[in-house]
Amino acid sequence: MFELRRFFLRVSLIVSFVLVGYSICYSQRVERVASLVDEYRFSEAVEVIDSVLVGRGYVEDEAVSADSSAYTVGDTARIGFLLRQRDMVLLKASCLRKLYRYDTAVDVLAGWNWRYIQVSGVADLKVMSDIAESHFQGGNLPEALSTYMLLCRMTPKNTYFALQKMNLLYKMEYYQEAVSAAKELLATDSLYVMPLNVAGNSFNKMGYADSAIVYYDKLLSINPYDISSLSKKCNILLGRKEYARTASVARSFLETRDSSNLIINPIYGLALHLQGLYGESLSVFEKQLRLGDDSFGTNYYIGVNYYLLNKKFLAEPYLARAFALDSSSVNTVYYYAGAKAWQAYRFEEAKRLFDKALNMIQPDSVMMHKIYVGYANGYYQSGSFEQALPYYKLAIKYNPPYYTALPSMGYCYENMNEYKKALECYQKYLKVGKPGSKGYKWTMDRVEQIKGRAFMEE
Repeated sequence: MFELRRFFLRVSLIVSFVLVGYSICYSQRVERVASLVDEYRFSEAVEVIDSVLVGRGYVEDEAVSADSSAYTVGDTARIGFLLRQRDMVLLKASCLRKLYRYDTAVDVLAGWNWRYIQVSGVADLKVMSDIAESHFQGGNLPEALSTYMLLCRMTPKNTYFALQKMNLLYKMEYYQEAVSAAKELLATDSLYVMPLNVAGNSFNKMGYADSAIVYYDKLLSINPYDISSLSKKCNILLGRKEYARTASVARSFLETRDSSNLIINPIYGLALHLQGLYGESLSVFEKQLRLGDDSFGTNYYIGVNYYLLNKKFLAEPYLARAFALDSSSVNTVYYYAGAKAWQAYRFEEAKRLFDKALNMIQPDSVMMHKIYVGYANGYYQSGSFEQALPYYKLAIKYNPPYYTALPSMGYCYENMNEYKKALECYQKYLKVGKPGSKGYKWTMDRVEQIKGRAFMEE
């Protein structure tokens, strides 16, 4: 009897030592996983996690795993068995995502969740959320959206899932649905910034400018320093050619909030420029340059404003800088050429730029007219009157009311000793020109000067 009791005692001690040893080994492996994750050694962490899961009896018999009838709903033992593995499964999926193995992460999570549903009757929200995140990170947006929509149905009051669904709808360009999702969130909190932003941007993308402005204004009432919403509102107004209103909105912000804002300041300058207020626009863009913005737009609008203020000498260095930054715009090439062409000795440089501009555009009557005027004036300034004439004619072809070219054409003919043709040009201008103007008086003087010569030609 005594020997039997000693035998059972020995067995009990052995079992205890085995269990303690296993527990210590398990704890060590868990600590090893944590250490590997901290060191970003995710592949090794996955291997250790698998050994932990296998060691704790996670891997079930394949025949049982594949047979759903083997699971019994409400089986508390099996539910407990799965829950013990849950944290390790989530950690494994996290490591797989770090290794960009998103599909594998989904498989691991979905496999666990399927077994859990079979015995509990419900899905695990945390695991499903991780499935959605794995789909999203892997670029499978439709599956991510589908999972978040399911989570929203399961937990209608869960704000996080509702936000994820809304953001995915917007990202996938389902703008009307994104607006609906945003309004559902705003029904519980009318000052919720993220849904206001998504609603405003969605309306903007759909072309409903007035609705977009309503939401941008709400955002600005919450945060008057919301530059993103303010700039989007201003861009809508610019697109609708409400230049004065755009300038007013931008000026109000600059005067009351942030006078040196590098985003709103150029919007203000552009709105002034588009109203023809070139001097005021010039001051704004010069301020932008002093603030450190040496971008294409800043140099371009300083140059163009100087150009349109008839200060081409001052315009040229800024247009040269804009051209160096981006020569793909025909307007940049045109203005840069024009800033050179007024100087007779630089017309050959200007001509090469005008040629470039012509090669860049499709036939556009306004731009073609402007370029040909540039050619004509350049030849005229350099004294190449015979070469200037065909360009004046082309300029008139693209813009027939361009009667101010007639005195210049007359002077070209005059310098070619074709007085009769010169007189015809001058007289055509006097019929349409403004009496008393500088050009009108000049043309009358030229007519008096060459009448006799034209008579002698006959």
